[in-house]
Amino acid sequence: MFVEDQYARFVAERAKPPPLTSGDTFHWDGRGTASRSVRPHVEEPIGCAAQLALPPATGHQASPVESTRPMCILPSPPAPAIDWAKKAARLTLYLDPELLLAPLHDRLPGATGALMWLHGQGEGLTSSVHPALVVHTVYTSLQVECAELVLHLPINDSLHSHIAQVLQAAVDTEGEAGQLYAEALADALAVHFLRRYAAAQPARREVAGRITPYKLRHTLAYIQALLEEKLSLATLAAVAQMSPTHFAHLCKHATGLAPHQYVSLYRIEYSKRLLAETDVPLIDISAQVGCADQSHFTALFRRHVAMTPNVYRSTTRGLLHKSCPSLFASGQHEEWRACSPTSRPISPSHRAGSLL
Repeated sequence: MFVEDQYARFVAERAKPPPLTSGDTFHWDGRGTASRSVRPHVEEPIGCAAQLALPPATGHQASPVESTRPMCILPSPPAPAIDWAKKAARLTLYLDPELLLAPLHDRLPGATGALMWLHGQGEGLTSSVHPALVVHTVYTSLQVECAELVLHLPINDSLHSHIAQVLQAAVDTEGEAGQLYAEALADALAVHFLRRYAAAQPARREVAGRITPYKLRHTLAYIQALLEEKLSLATLAAVAQMSPTHFAHLCKHATGLAPHQYVSLYRIEYSKRLLAETDVPLIDISAQVGCADQSHFTALFRRHVAMTPNVYRSTTRGLLHKSCPSLFASGQHEEWRACSPTSRPISPSHRAGSLL
């Protein structure tokens, strides 16, 4: 079993800088939603199992050395070599901020947890190093900027106990089998947290006639990532987890465009960027925006822009194409405009005109 000095060396050898963060720090006490401020929490007193207060002696029975403080009937158990509950209280979570807003069924698929020890501030060997769990799901990107979630849980909370178990397993286990066991516990901890967080949220239902912000962003990000693929209404509706008819109606309400209109306009705007900013051949641009061939792309582009791709490229040559019409209905929140074609990066190979 590890003792404190061994633990100090263990975490110091494995300490690394925190993951990329958005600068957002949230606090959660196991109740309700996470917030940017710490809610006061009343801890239950921790101490002896039972106490007896002796009345002060009077008269000739009084003794100057006699104590009137509470006395323990049952002694507390000896402290362990490492106080895992205390270590668990220092663990923070790093996760996509969207996971604090998404419904439960969007949080759980593919949930994993990666345990690590991070550099912090403080004096001494371990005071500046604290444990952290990085939470990912199948819908979160590895490149996303994480938010930090600081936990303020009671000492007897089941999630707090699970954290202590994960830390102890990570430190005490040896060999490949032990490492796999510790990783499985960390994954289970991520699922435990997501389920617990979802259960603590107030009951909500989707507003009739509106798509939730999370589902809209997720669907638009899917379009952006797979622009070269065939994006049918059924496929996009499945991504949004609703029927095709219902999705088409809500998409039109949210963006001002039917799904196929949004996809077509997104493809045109992205192709305009490629034409204006790169030397990528038309045949390659055609493939990148999901057109069957160059003729199809030329016809689609001319129908939307009223000129051929070659004429557009020669017209905009040397200019940085920044004009991008809004793909959203009037009043749509700015955060959805981050999914516009100008936000999709152009790789260096495309800028150089590589025929990859």
